[in-house]
Amino acid sequence: MKKFELTSEFITNIFGTKLFRIKALIEFGNVKAGELGGFVEKEENLSQDGNAWVYDNARVYGDACVCGDACVCGNARVCGDARVHGNARVYDNARVYGNACVCGDACVCGNACVCGDACVCGDARVCGDAWVDKAHRRNKVAKDVDKILKDKRFIEANNHREEQAVLRGNETAACNYKNNECNDSCRYGICKWQEKANMRLKKYEDTGLTPEQVQELKERDTAKKPIIIGVNGAIGCRVGECPKCGGILRSYMRFCDECGQRLDFGGLDEI
Repeated sequence: MKKFELTSEFITNIFGTKLFRIKALIEFGNVKAGELGGFVEKEENLSQDGNAWVYDNARVYGDACVCGDACVCGNARVCGDARVHGNARVYDNARVYGNACVCGDACVCGNACVCGDACVCGDARVCGDAWVDKAHRRNKVAKDVDKILKDKRFIEANNHREEQAVLRGNETAACNYKNNECNDSCRYGICKWQEKANMRLKKYEDTGLTPEQVQELKERDTAKKPIIIGVNGAIGCRVGECPKCGGILRSYMRFCDECGQRLDFGGLDEI
């Protein structure tokens, strides 16, 4: 037996997709039969099993799904391929989208956003203006890119210097730094600096990223203004395109959930 149905009342989201208000057909959890809920694009957005429910003005659309005993309420939005399940709660003005997952007894509220491939689970709580995004975490690595590339260039230059010294028969000018053996007759005195550079790079190498990838992350972490293409008065935000990948953006987003580009709407987020 179905626990809810789509009513004829609908609103249109920023993509022009109709979202229909839901109505409970039976009593379950804290929901009474005949009670109106929030908005979904299709029945698949909310499981017919369990006590999961979409309340108030909350919206669930795209291929997103709310199931188990989870609830989405207030002005919250769940979209894309996001999943909210278990006893999780998403409310206030919170946003969950992309491939994000909120599960267990987790809670996302306030103006918080969970997006990309991020997962919030257990007893975790994301609130206020917090932003949880896998791409965001990757971008933090980029902040050290200048130091990383400087160390890499230093090591390459020192390796070249030592190779040339050996070729010229001046082996005393070279140090066996690879075995942590410093030649006391080394007249350059920079082998110990190379050892320190190697140690700094080791932490970076553990990320599994190449210098080129880190450079790209640095560029992503530099905020860029989106291309404004319209306004959605229904949810009070501007709509734009990502200047890097062309993905659809809303003015409350700090990062593009498609490519991870940091965004700067500036005054453009006001309508």
